[in-house]
Amino acid sequence: MKIPKNLGGFGQPGGGMNGMMQQLQASMAQMQEAEEKLLNEIVEVEKQFVKVAFDGQGNIKNLDINLEDLSEIDHEMLADIILSAVQNGIEKAKQLKESKMKDIMPSMPGMPGF
Repeated sequence: MKIPKNLGGFGQPGGGMNGMMQQLQASMAQMQEAEEKLLNEIVEVEKQFVKVAFDGQGNIKNLDINLEDLSEIDHEMLADIILSAVQNGIEKAKQLKESKMKDIMPSMPGMPGF
């Protein structure tokens, strides 16, 4: 059965499957652009004398340790501080990415993680 063009929805230009595909393609292009921009955004975390910088994708870009304070810290404590800073940075980068993607695809049902 053919749907008449004047009934809206599938018969309308930009409606139905064609409209959904165009919207999906536009959203995918916006997502690609946002992913690229996230590489240039920096998230920083400081824990005591450790400072870690991440890009918006969660990749570590820089690790800085203030050596003046290291004499008071043992190896295990240093490892715990670095691990905590890294975990916090990854979480911040994840939240940044989710907020950027949510802006792009707010009305796409069934898209987990967006």
